Amino acid sequence: MDHQKRLVLFMVISCAFLLVWTYIRPAPVPNRNKPAEVEAPELAARPPVEALRPGQQPARPAGLPDHPNEIISLGSLDPNSGYFMRVNVTSRGAAVESVELNDPRYRDLDDRKRSLRVVGTNAADVPTLATDIPLINAQLPNDERTQSIDWKVIERIKDEQSPNITRGVVLGLKSPDGSFEVRKRYVLRRGVDVDEIPESGPTEAQRDKVPAGYLVDSALQFRNLTGGQTSVRYELQGPTGLPLENEAHTSKYRDLELGFIEPDGGFNDVQFSAGAVVERADAVREALVAGQAPPTDDWTDPLRYAGVEIQYFVALVFPTRPDGVTAAEMPIIDRTVPDLITADDKKAAKSDISLRMRSVDIDLPPNGEKIHRFTLYAGPQRKDLLKPLGAGSVMDLGWFWFVSEAMLYLLHFLHDVGIPYGFAIICMTVLVRSAMFPLSRKQAISAARMKDLQPKIEELKKKYGEDREKLGRAQMELFAKEGINPIAGCLPIVLQLPIFIGLYSALNNSVDLRMAHFFYIDNLAAPDQLFHLPFELPILNTSAFNLLPIITVVLFYFQQKLFMPPATSPEQEMQYKMMSVMPLFMGFFFYHVPAGLCVYFISSSLWSVAERKLLAKHRKPDDPPAESDDAPVNKFAKEKAKKPKSFWSKLLESVDEAKREAELSDSGGRNNGRGRNDGKSGGGGGRRKKSKSPR
Repeated sequence: MDHQKRLVLFMVISCAFLLVWTYIRPAPVPNRNKPAEVEAPELAARPPVEALRPGQQPARPAGLPDHPNEIISLGSLDPNSGYFMRVNVTSRGAAVESVELNDPRYRDLDDRKRSLRVVGTNAADVPTLATDIPLINAQLPNDERTQSIDWKVIERIKDEQSPNITRGVVLGLKSPDGSFEVRKRYVLRRGVDVDEIPESGPTEAQRDKVPAGYLVDSALQFRNLTGGQTSVRYELQGPTGLPLENEAHTSKYRDLELGFIEPDGGFNDVQFSAGAVVERADAVREALVAGQAPPTDDWTDPLRYAGVEIQYFVALVFPTRPDGVTAAEMPIIDRTVPDLITADDKKAAKSDISLRMRSVDIDLPPNGEKIHRFTLYAGPQRKDLLKPLGAGSVMDLGWFWFVSEAMLYLLHFLHDVGIPYGFAIICMTVLVRSAMFPLSRKQAISAARMKDLQPKIEELKKKYGEDREKLGRAQMELFAKEGINPIAGCLPIVLQLPIFIGLYSALNNSVDLRMAHFFYIDNLAAPDQLFHLPFELPILNTSAFNLLPIITVVLFYFQQKLFMPPATSPEQEMQYKMMSVMPLFMGFFFYHVPAGLCVYFISSSLWSVAERKLLAKHRKPDDPPAESDDAPVNKFAKEKAKKPKSFWSKLLESVDEAKREAELSDSGGRNNGRGRNDGKSGGGGGRRKKSKSPR
């Protein structure tokens, strides 16, 4: 019975760990070295647009720069081009309208023929890296802003190796009074040189280990066109429009990811959830309505990176400096503020969020210029891609990250030798469970012995009734006599918990399982969804019929019934009935987990059943069942007697010895008090007299 309690305890603790790690993440407070007085964030309202007749064009305000709206595509969607993505730059706000990956593994889940757009799925009013410059805004009519008007396309930069591909663009904007000019340059990096591209296109190793292919370099050049001193600052919009995938089943939506450079040169990272951004936006709105100062909980430490993360992809902005120049010597971003793009009325976690980065004040000498540089990363979450950029901590693998990284390495190794990911998960399960076989064997032996001892334990319960102290002591004596250490039976479960949690995190965060096929499953990173029901399942809140979670729960129930000993009392029978509900409870939790994780649980459960059956049939001589009191002493008992005493036996002996010493001490004190001259009294008095006159 005790081994069943340990099994249930293990599953309960595992589920609790997963729930806490998955759903209950503490939201970091974004107060970072906040000065005493902080400006309130500007909330610009767009002027209403008047209704136009069909074919009528809106009148252009006087003084507004007259530049056409253009979209410039950098890179290519051809996987053999050497570029990993296509970046569409818009002249409106000199921003990145969208980023599309050309890797065949990264396709849109709703339309597998379409490339995945990792940035710009929402057609936001303020797209990624849109630039707002108050110095020019003050000269624009009708409250127009530089982030929403068209900049001039000055130059298109062609690829020298492939002239039909544009790899860069330069946009510019001059203030209406002609005193100031800003230019913005985008250059897309090539992931693989043309002469290194195989005929079949870049390999997975090239795409998964070369971060340059997912980077866009950007530079802001500010020019003072007057003979006097001037100062300028700007605001840069963070990544917007990262897609939400598998919304009905995932627990990971959008989060802000920020990394800060500490004053002492150290590093600190912060994750900010979409729900927290919505709460902050509501607090700002309420404060403005009430005529109060809005909250100013902004980040003020120098940025290493800032961006938005979803389950398998991330978009980050890195302020860059020349080599050897520190953040203290060349500050770039003065303040970073969470930004709510679009709120989701039903679930705040699904809201589209971003951030805005406000620069330091830039002092420009007469006819002088200064440049601020940034790098945008938009691609999959992989350690090999993010770590060289100094953003390895973005990929959160949980408390047991070292186990998760080992599991991911093993999974990728098996796939690299030619095993599909579905079968690679099964092979990984077999390898992990084989490595844990000594622990599983020890746990099975302990469970078998405890099962054999159940009749004796029940007899002790009847004998001592409600006397818990005597019952516990009798059980300890029984365990010592049979050479059983109950604590040792729990050790394998404790050691398996980090592996279980680490493996769950690894499979739940592996982008390689996304769109990986296995039999009828076309996406191991989502539930198998065999078919859709005409109605929504209650409690589960989905119409998808997921078969693998049901198989997993059935196997859990089968394991429980297979290894559970017969009930020996009404209390035990009632406890068994309560335990039988546990698999059903776990079914609600597993119904939304990725199919790849269910493949692991099914493989692990089948292995456990086979392993326990095998151990039951092939017990070694040092693993005997418990013997009855009237059974003759056999060779196993003799061998057991020759073995060194267990920790449990030593602990029991030390308790007995301490109790005997205490009893002797109390007995000696009472005898000394009653009469020291009683020569007939036995015990210590007679022995002391004899020792004084030896002959």
